[in-house]
Amino acid sequence: MKKKRVVIICVIAIVILVVSAIVLIINDKRKNQESINAQTREKMQTVQQEEKTNKNQSEEESVVYCTQEVRQCPDGSYVGRVPPDCNFSLCPDFNYR
Repeated sequence: MKKKRVVIICVIAIVILVVSAIVLIINDKRKNQESINAQTREKMQTVQQEEKTNKNQSEEESVVYCTQEVRQCPDGSYVGRVPPDCNFSLCPDFNYR
């Protein structure tokens, strides 16, 4: 009778140890996955911020600034330079009749 009790207690103890080990392994994997997910989110945010910065820089670099010179047209009006080539715009063609 005592042997049966000892065997039952040993089996229960082994089952408890196995279940505990499984729970610990599952929790460890979950923590690792959460850590990986957090790192991935951080990397994605960093990449998005870099893309936004690069886009802003490229937009700034693509902006053309022309000198603010003017040219007087035959009719007395003035025209300025126009991006992207910074050539003077055409004088208005007024046909006074």
